[in-house]
Amino acid sequence: GIEVENMYLDNVAQLKVWRNGAMLYDKDLRKNEFEKIVPKELMNTSILRSVDFDRADSAGVFFNATVGIPDATTAYIVELRISNNGKLTKMLK
Repeated sequence: GIEVENMYLDNVAQLKVWRNGAMLYDKDLRKNEFEKIVPKELMNTSILRSVDFDRADSAGVFFNATVGIPDATTAYIVELRISNNGKLTKMLK
């Protein structure tokens, strides 16, 4: 057989949140944004898989960022909250 090594490029998620016609939050998110939350051992072999809208409530707008190994079920989900004053907080789910 022929050995083929898979190469994965990390994703960039452009996250923009508008509130009443004004930009509340604008940032390009990359995998290294989560290195203080996701274990270091996983960070070396993982990618930023996705950033998905979850909900909005009186505390802010919530997204789920998935950092994981490509083509595997191993992943960490980090909750992103953009507060009403435009501050980003991250919490492991």
